[in-house]
Amino acid sequence: MGPSHPDYEGLQVRVEENYPEVVYYSDKEVLPSRLLRSPQQKPRRFTRRKFIPVLSVIVLLIVGGGVGIAIAARKNQSPSGPATTSATTSSTPTSLSVSPATATSLSSTSSPSVSTASSKPTVSTTTTISTSPTATAGMGTYNCPADNGTTYSPNLTKRYNFKILCDTDFYGKGVNGKAVVDVQNVLATSLQACIDQCASQRYAGSNCSAVAYGANITQALARGGVQGNCFLKDQRSAIAQADSSGQQEAAFLSPT
Repeated sequence: MGPSHPDYEGLQVRVEENYPEVVYYSDKEVLPSRLLRSPQQKPRRFTRRKFIPVLSVIVLLIVGGGVGIAIAARKNQSPSGPATTSATTSSTPTSLSVSPATATSLSSTSSPSVSTASSKPTVSTTTTISTSPTATAGMGTYNCPADNGTTYSPNLTKRYNFKILCDTDFYGKGVNGKAVVDVQNVLATSLQACIDQCASQRYAGSNCSAVAYGANITQALARGGVQGNCFLKDQRSAIAQADSSGQQEAAFLSPT
């Protein structure tokens, strides 16, 4: 009779006939691959040969990024629109003279000099105009009663002085006892321009010594055969003819 074990009395071992049998394998080739331990791998070292190219790439990326940022900042600071150039213009005064011819002549000499960098652009222009009125309709100037009794000397020469009369016309019997004759009729936009043409023709040898001027150009040209509103005459009337149209002036050559 074996030894007595009071702590384990009453325990029984039950044998199950269907319990799987445990089999021990000793051959490694027969064991499943997942049960085999792989040998411990040594950690790979980052050698200098591999480190230098990687470091070079990192440096290039940093330098390239800095250059790109600098270029972008410079573009943002530069103006996007086209450069503008300020110009200073110096020009000589324009001279205007009226001649009896009906055509207009214009001569202009211009010498521009423009630079956009270190010097200021300058433009110098000299213009000379010689013109006679070419208006074919509308109204010219009418300065009565302010002009009445005044004297006008054309710019052409100071040899001639014309006395102006408002609301007056010259026709009929002249101061020499003969009928007043119209030497020519032309276009003029003012009495002074009309006198200028008379003085110009007289200076050239004509006998013009008086003028009659109507400010209404349209009305003057509406009359058949009339080519202007400024009538150049060989003399003034012995008795000045009054005109109540409110647009008529006359002038005659007065002794100096």
